[in-house]
Amino acid sequence: RASASSAVGPSDDAAEYRVLAFEDSYDIRALLKNADVRMGHFEQRWSSENAVEVLREFGRVDVLLLDFYLPPVTGLTVLQQVNEAVLAGAIERPRHVVGMSSVSSCNNRLVAEGADAGFVKWDVGQWEGWARDRW
Repeated sequence: RASASSAVGPSDDAAEYRVLAFEDSYDIRALLKNADVRMGHFEQRWSSENAVEVLREFGRVDVLLLDFYLPPVTGLTVLQQVNEAVLAGAIERPRHVVGMSSVSSCNNRLVAEGADAGFVKWDVGQWEGWARDRW
């Protein structure tokens, strides 16, 4: 299911993860809820506008979820901007970056740019790093 993934199971604090999603079409909270994912805090942005500033204002990002096709710039561009901001010391790298495009080749591009995992969007709840209510 995953294009690639570096997680080996949920960490002890996974149920408290702060999750920031960039997705313009689907309600990612609902997808995660349907997969019995537990987390501490969740926000979704419906565009990639000012993405690095959004991350800075969000504070600690445990999981950054990135769609590929977003307005006004792609998730790949957002990840490149995040990587540049991390190198410049402007923000801390999110603990986990997970690509979630509906096109698997796009997830492969996100992983090649440094994402830790990539899933077809509706399978993002299957990432092994999530805490679960059951399983």
